[in-house]
Amino acid sequence: MKICIVVPSEDYLGQAGVRIRYRRIEPALRALGHEPSLEVIDQYRNLKQFSHDTYLFSKCYDARSLLIARLLRGSGRLVGVDLFDDYFSQAGDPRFVCHRDWLRGMGEVSDFFMCSTPQMLSVGQAFMPSVPGHVLNDPYDEAEPRLIAETVERNRLAALSGRCIRAAWFGVGDNPHFAVGLRDLHAFGHGLAVLATKGLDVELGILTNRRALTAEGLELLRRLPVRWQLDEWSLEAERDLLKNSMVAFIPVNGQSFSIAKSLNRAVSALTAGTQVLSNGFPLYAPLASFVYDDPARLVEDLERNTLKLRAETVHPFFELMSRLADPERETEQLATFLSALLDRKRAREPLQAPAELSPGLVGVLHGLRSIGAVHQSTQRLRQLSIGSPYSVESLNYDLRLVLTEAGELLVQLSDAAYNLLDKKRQRGWSDGTAVAGRLQRLQALREICPALVAPLKARFAERSRPERFLGYEGVMRDMARLAEALFPGIELLRSETEAPFHSAAPDQHACLAQDPQA
Repeated sequence: MKICIVVPSEDYLGQAGVRIRYRRIEPALRALGHEPSLEVIDQYRNLKQFSHDTYLFSKCYDARSLLIARLLRGSGRLVGVDLFDDYFSQAGDPRFVCHRDWLRGMGEVSDFFMCSTPQMLSVGQAFMPSVPGHVLNDPYDEAEPRLIAETVERNRLAALSGRCIRAAWFGVGDNPHFAVGLRDLHAFGHGLAVLATKGLDVELGILTNRRALTAEGLELLRRLPVRWQLDEWSLEAERDLLKNSMVAFIPVNGQSFSIAKSLNRAVSALTAGTQVLSNGFPLYAPLASFVYDDPARLVEDLERNTLKLRAETVHPFFELMSRLADPERETEQLATFLSALLDRKRAREPLQAPAELSPGLVGVLHGLRSIGAVHQSTQRLRQLSIGSPYSVESLNYDLRLVLTEAGELLVQLSDAAYNLLDKKRQRGWSDGTAVAGRLQRLQALREICPALVAPLKARFAERSRPERFLGYEGVMRDMARLAEALFPGIELLRSETEAPFHSAAPDQHACLAQDPQA
């Protein structure tokens, strides 16, 4: 089976998620006879490029993934989505309306979804109840029992002889939407103070991303109750810090974004021979026999030489790892899951060669803050990119409205869109008018959809932000009606990264607060 993991950008290929989630299972997949690959979503220029058996979208939260999934429907290929972070279950948070809409849209065209925790499995099932899900535990990288035992003992003796516990905190220190990272370190930092008992000092090594080191982030660190040293995160620096730290301090808060995280940070620390202290939400409960939630207990075990992870417990630790984070076991279970799905799908619909794909016509309707990459991908894949009064004006859409100085609304089509009209619809258009240096066709909106002239013209006249936003849903629906009138049977998708106003019929308003899909 040829498995393609589709990622949002070249930069994403270098992030920890790719390294932990996909690179660690790649050798085991190849050993089983499968062919995994990682591809950036923008590389797709035509349907002939879709030659894999399975497409798994990872953090591609925009309309490009929705578009490609629809183009592959009926082709005998699997389409799935890997749910990394929980940007979906916060039903009362309007910032994530577009994420929730995106996930519901992917649920309509996906054959499976994948995640790394039971919590995210339940989130996915809530949005995609008819789509099978699979939990792929984040696997450990390298782990050797003898080295773990030696590291534990060396750091224990160093702590006792120097009367100083070396602690480590590592990870992404910020998030644009949630209070995590350095905020967690500060909020739960009292646990570090408890370690400094019985004449022991604590020295904390911190590794994090440069973006998190704002004035606010540094102020949070200044308030920590122990001495600390700060450096920029790198994989080499993380390995060195863990190797020379007696304990990794990994606090977790209780918000939905945090409790859906995987066991990876604790697994990374333990397999490096480092104790783990995690106060707060019991995210690492599956590892409870090797994770401390009480700093006083950790100090006691240090003094008594009964640390949870030590030479005598390395064997049961690896037995636990074999169930929760073994790369070969996780890979085998994933391959079995995907192979069964693919066999069932191929029994229903035979595999189509890329050159034979004929998915029908899809239109992408651009709303507020739709990104240019979606427009470009839509046209490269020979589908229609449709502008709205809310989308970026400078892009050469296949369909858009133009308001003349005389106050008339014109429908503007690219030559490619004009050629897709049926013969009757091709009458009445201007003959190849140049608009902004590009060849376009123009026709008055009143000649196509007279009922849309008044409402759309009114919205074009509005200039204040509140007025434009209050009409958002109505305008987007009217633009969809125009596209469907011109191209009967077109399948429309929305592209937006912000949904400023979602309207509802008056008798539905009372239900919005309780409706998880609102």
